[in-house]
Parts: sequence; C-alpha cells; structure tokens
Amino acid sequence: MFTKRKIRRYLAEQRAAGNETAFDRLLEDWLCGRLAAALRACGMTALELHIDWLPEHRCIEAVGQYRTQLIEIQVEPGSDTVAYSEDEPDDAAAWPLESAAAFYAAVRQRLTALA
Repeated sequence: MFTKRKIRRYLAEQRAAGNETAFDRLLEDWLCGRLAAALRACGMTALELHIDWLPEHRCIEAVGQYRTQLIEIQVEPGSDTVAYSEDEPDDAAAWPLESAAAFYAAVRQRLTALA
C-alpha cells in the first residue's frame, strides 16, 4: 500500500509538471489493473507483477508463462526500452518504449511469434 501511495503521488507530480512518459502510463495501468488484464489478454498465465520503487532503481517487472515458456518483461524509466526474455534472461531482446499502446502491441507480437 505504501508503494502505491508513493506512485500515485509521483504520477500526480508528473502530470502537474506535464512530464508524463510511457513508463508513467504503464504505472497507471498497473495501479488500476489494466496492465495485468492486457498481459492476460495476450495469453500470459501465472502472471506476477512486481514494482521496484527505490530512489536509485524503479522498474515494472512482469513474469509469467506463455504456453510452456517462461516470459519476463522489464520496463525501466529513463532508458525508454523494454527488456524481454524467453526461457533464459541472457537471450533478452529490447525495444523502444514509445507509448503504452506500442508496448502492448509489441508484447502481443512477440508472444504470438512463439506459437
């Protein structure tokens, strides 16, 4: 709960300053449940979402299963990239984080390519 309050405060400050980013929109989606719903709609199961909210490290992490493969997705602010891996974290692929809509489309595309 404490982390959610901090994140809500952060998002309100970002909006007030006109500094919202795609990462911020994904945080908002996490807060209201849209992130989990969208990833499940892409076919992910056994989904766990984690938020690291430390002064020196902030990250949205989704870990779940797509069919028989373990999928890990990490989004960090500032880098404007999404790290994605199937099976082994060493085989990670990254793509630009342009918008929340582009994030969801890229995840769906990568997951359907596994079929």
